[in-house]
Amino acid sequence: MSTQRPHNDYLIHAINRMAILSGLGPAGVREVAQAAIWREFAQGGIVFLEEEDSPGLCHLYSGWLKVIKMSADGREQVLRYLGPGETFNEVGALSQRPNPATVIALESAGLWIIPRRAIQLIIVAHPDLALPMLANMANRVAELVNLVAELSLHSVEVRLARFLLDQASDRVMA
Repeated sequence: MSTQRPHNDYLIHAINRMAILSGLGPAGVREVAQAAIWREFAQGGIVFLEEEDSPGLCHLYSGWLKVIKMSADGREQVLRYLGPGETFNEVGALSQRPNPATVIALESAGLWIIPRRAIQLIIVAHPDLALPMLANMANRVAELVNLVAELSLHSVEVRLARFLLDQASDRVMA
């Protein structure tokens, strides 16, 4: 695997940019960075499985991941693709629930995991972080509700037309 662990300065910078941890002071950021665990995954590697205990909040340093739900007959629904610099698994970090989905490495990937217990201690020590965390979670729920609506309420033709229009408008904006 070619992913190399980044210097801790990268992690401190990344924590400062995480919406879910916005407002955390320098001491809190250092505390989070000290609790973080570095993990590497080969292409096709399972970062975590649906229904397993959640490892905590994750920050992807390198590589690409996909978040999926699997049906009993083996069909998969991609919920989200994740690229470098993205933070994910807020549900697992903030609740006592198992992982709500499976995450798979699409290529070699390196990420930091901030254990659930560390997040809980930070919230207790810095209760003012609770509101930004709730706002972040509300945004994630809204994204998933929109995805469910898109998949269940619109035909394949309508979804394809919307996708093509979005792609065309992205090109015009660029």
